[in-house]
Amino acid sequence: MGRGGYMKQTINFRQISGLFILCAMLFFCFWRPYDPNSVYPEHSLEQPSAKHLFGTDRLGRDMYSRISSAVQSSVFRAGIAALASFFTAFVLAAVFVLYLRKYKKIADLFRLVIRMLPPLLFLFGIVAWARENPFGEILSLFSLSFIFAWPVFSAELELTLKQPYIEGTKALGASSFYILKNVTTPNVLPNLIKYARLDFASLIAFEAFLGMGGLNKPPNPSLGALIFDSRYAIMSSQAQQFPL
Repeated sequence: MGRGGYMKQTINFRQISGLFILCAMLFFCFWRPYDPNSVYPEHSLEQPSAKHLFGTDRLGRDMYSRISSAVQSSVFRAGIAALASFFTAFVLAAVFVLYLRKYKKIADLFRLVIRMLPPLLFLFGIVAWARENPFGEILSLFSLSFIFAWPVFSAELELTLKQPYIEGTKALGASSFYILKNVTTPNVLPNLIKYARLDFASLIAFEAFLGMGGLNKPPNPSLGALIFDSRYAIMSSQAQQFPL
């Protein structure tokens, strides 16, 4: 307590450092000194300098601008897919736990559809992604995220609804929607946010992995496409350092 009965406000260094990292990431994603796909053959394979922070590739393209564009593109796609899958999984889990679970046949059919449909959508999205469909990548990432989000979200809601205070709220005449909105969601949301952070990072890594395999063909910006585009340079440098 400070003078006059007021609480002292301490500086939270974690929040300050997190805000600094967030601002640095936003600056890195949106500030590009050059067009990431502009070719300058006269500046091929330049070393890092004040003009080109990360140097240039074999076509003279600025590597900082290309990495910045790739990060922005990969994070945006993974973020759209993650938000859509989390919202869909939460809504479907709430509908199932609050309304459909009491009807056995409908609940079994619902579980069967939930188990079968996302893997099929994932395969369809991969095929569309390989054919350079712009929605194929987001569909595959959405399906993959939903496959892992659904059991987590439904389990969290079921565990919360078994708590004694939920039964007390029902006894007072509260509707299922009121319980979901004012009781269940505030209790499960912190755990779901922790899971969402891990899933979001996994989606970025998965998007980069598939792009590295050639699904995101250059000049489409993505983290995996940069590695795919640099495969010949990596192989040639290894051959020079480790000749057979």
